[in-house]
Amino acid sequence: MRRSMRKERYGILLLGLLIFAFPLLSAGEQVEHWLTQFEQPLSEEWQHHKFVGETLFKLKEENGDKVLHVKANQGSASGLYKEIRLSLKERPWMVWKWKALQVHQSADLRIKEKEDMTMAVFVVFPHPWIPFKTRTLAYVWTSKQHQAGQRVPGRSHTWFVLQAGEKNLGKWMEERRNLVDDYKTVYGEELDEEEAILAIFTDNDQTGEAAEG
Repeated sequence: MRRSMRKERYGILLLGLLIFAFPLLSAGEQVEHWLTQFEQPLSEEWQHHKFVGETLFKLKEENGDKVLHVKANQGSASGLYKEIRLSLKERPWMVWKWKALQVHQSADLRIKEKEDMTMAVFVVFPHPWIPFKTRTLAYVWTSKQHQAGQRVPGRSHTWFVLQAGEKNLGKWMEERRNLVDDYKTVYGEELDEEEAILAIFTDNDQTGEAAEG
């Protein structure tokens, strides 16, 4: 994710795999609430959950901006996550930037044995008292097996494919998603939550193909 050079604006950027500037914006884009700033060591703000192996997450600088470099190799599947506060009635839009440096060639979200992703951003809304009833908005940069703009049904949630393949490889791409609208599209209900979990994830444990961003 990218941090603006202006003092009053902060964001985050993922180098190689993911780059985010993570504000929530009001409908008129007058009010911003930053979900993360990458101003402190990763271990102080994020927790690292390791499903298989360990994906590399490292803060770096690119052209004076602080970025998060993400790299998956040798069959890893892990991600960073943190609890966040939301005011979706006032600020439904989430905005970030990401850049892929290397993408999988054969990964396919529709096939369990090939379900790898170059970069993914998850917003998870836990059920207050039923753990397995969590609901997830999943945004992904994946392989050329998919098309940008595609929605792919998954085993536990729907994937929003925002970038696919190498078309925009090496470019910072800005994404803007209305969380309220996306939630209603997937679950058919209004979203009125104040707490969630924000997660950054990448893996190559199925295909074994390296990914970086």
